[in-house]
Amino acid sequence: MLPPSDNRAASRRRATSTAMTTATTAATTAASAATAATAATAAAAVVTASVAFVSPLPGVASGVAVACRVTPRAVPCGSFCGVTPVRALAARRRRCGTADAAAGTATGAAAHPRCAVDVGSQTPLPAVVEERSVVLPTGVTMAYHWAAPPPGSPPPAALVVALHGSFHGGWAYAPAVLPALATAGYAAAAPSLRGTAATAAPPGTRAVKVGEHVADVAALIEALLADTAASLGVGGEGQRATGGAPPSPLPVYLIAHSFGAFPAYAYAAATIPSPTDEGDGKGKGNGDKGNGGGIPRYPLAGLALLAPSPPSGNDALTWRVARSRGLRVSADIFAAFALRRVSRDAALARRVLFGAATPDETVDDAMPRLAADTAGVGLDLADVRRVWVTGAGGGVGTMADVATAEGEAGVAAGEATWVAARRAAPGGWHAWVAAGGDDVVVDETAAAEAAAFVGASAAPRVYDGLAHDLMLVAGREAVVADLVAWVDDAVAA
Repeated sequence: MLPPSDNRAASRRRATSTAMTTATTAATTAASAATAATAATAAAAVVTASVAFVSPLPGVASGVAVACRVTPRAVPCGSFCGVTPVRALAARRRRCGTADAAAGTATGAAAHPRCAVDVGSQTPLPAVVEERSVVLPTGVTMAYHWAAPPPGSPPPAALVVALHGSFHGGWAYAPAVLPALATAGYAAAAPSLRGTAATAAPPGTRAVKVGEHVADVAALIEALLADTAASLGVGGEGQRATGGAPPSPLPVYLIAHSFGAFPAYAYAAATIPSPTDEGDGKGKGNGDKGNGGGIPRYPLAGLALLAPSPPSGNDALTWRVARSRGLRVSADIFAAFALRRVSRDAALARRVLFGAATPDETVDDAMPRLAADTAGVGLDLADVRRVWVTGAGGGVGTMADVATAEGEAGVAAGEATWVAARRAAPGGWHAWVAAGGDDVVVDETAAAEAAAFVGASAAPRVYDGLAHDLMLVAGREAVVADLVAWVDDAVAA
């Protein structure tokens, strides 16, 4: 017999599965109807931004349609097509062009030399995933992928937010991770962080500081919690908040991949990096401090890391990789990231990110997305080193905030001192780390360091044969299943 928590989880999954099957059937019926409709019929269906319609997209196979709520408008570089939100049956991100909502077409992208994303040839998103955007008080319009149990399902049991690494966007979690979380009964979001193609950094930004990412993620989580509570009827005492905020209607969990671990470490510590920086509340910062100001009002209930950059930084990791993997691999990593060639060389991307076993169509689909995000504004590495690795900037939750002696203040060696406060919170603290056995970017030693730092209850789970992009590569099914099981266990605790 299952324990009560498992019974509840099983009941939630059955109810969610039934509702999702109904939603999928309805979506398929709508797609078939749209394929048979004439252009005039499609045009008549588009009235205002509040009226849903279904229309074929060019380059999409017959029978596959996109359901949108649209307002026809010009689309600047780095934005979405004129669809807000895009309900993904075959929703595609467009860079440049003009959305012709009535005909369901786009023009102008081919004429713009800096816009190389041919959305018509990219793989449709899973039916449960939507592309959305929200204007944040930090001064950016953040794009994010969203998935939640469909209408008629039990309310979501948690909010899970997934942060991508360098040269990626929220799209990296859309094919597998977000649908799995929604199917399991959770609300899940994968933002494209400030500086990516979908979420432009403010004009004049040369690099994005960790604290700016934290401020954006904190604002997004507040918006999602408010929207989820209002639209899905979630209530209750929830998770304790700070700064006078109302209690969270849901426990909040973060997932972070690769360099996305640094803003995740920072958010887990529940503070912007420099307490002396008053900032302006918009994540713009002041002078060299430049980290914004404020404290995330909803502390995390847990953190999962996928092939994470270690909290001590990449210096020691780089030397280890050179010694263990050889100079050829080191040269690949340098070319991929320092020279930004990973988006222009599919063979290089396969060696560094995807591995030999990942299907060509997965790599081909990712390449234009990588190109768009590689052209954006990256993380300020000097800020990472100064504030987050050495603690020289007064950072909290960095390697400067680690107990170095076993048993010091009751904290294990290598564990951040803020973990104890998280464990003492209602529901406790839950951390989990995964690594790829064939990852040439982040080795198992780095993953073990990250696991100790965030207070994971077990050593990193190493997936033999898997490369760096654990959420995209061949074999990802095992990673995703374990990730969902981790959320299940954390919520049931």
